[in-house]
Amino acid sequence: MGNHDYGVGCSDQNAANPVQGIAENSGIKLLRNQSRVAAGLQIVGFDDYWSPNFGGASVLRNVDLNLPTLVLCHNPDVVD
Repeated sequence: MGNHDYGVGCSDQNAANPVQGIAENSGIKLLRNQSRVAAGLQIVGFDDYWSPNFGGASVLRNVDLNLPTLVLCHNPDVVD
């Protein structure tokens, strides 16, 4: 999810839930501080860095460092 999915000031924790519901009802699985393995590729998705739901280190603790991994996050500041 991105900063605009969390409403004004990125502070509404529940604002993104309807967006997630629409996506998942359309067959799209959003990874909100979660990871999944597909065909040997681990995909990690974070909630937006500025949101109250950003998972950070708690999400990375569950990453298997032995798998090729793609990390997704809306905010490029996370790479730092």
